[in-house]
Amino acid sequence: LNVPSITLFGSTPGYRNTYVTDINRVIESESKVDPYKINKGDFSIGDIEDNKVVLKAKELLQLA
Repeated sequence: LNVPSITLFGSTPGYRNTYVTDINRVIESESKVDPYKINKGDFSIGDIEDNKVVLKAKELLQLA
């Protein structure tokens, strides 16, 4: 633990599946998520732009 991370979420709710700290980041797709009925056909995680991930990685690197 205590390792910086970036977690990507598509069809599952990030708020329910992560513990956000100063060194952990979450990126969620723009998909509408129902936490009580997960859409297994929702592959919106693939729609997350690479640039968003790169920016979050750069943020974490600045903290190191």
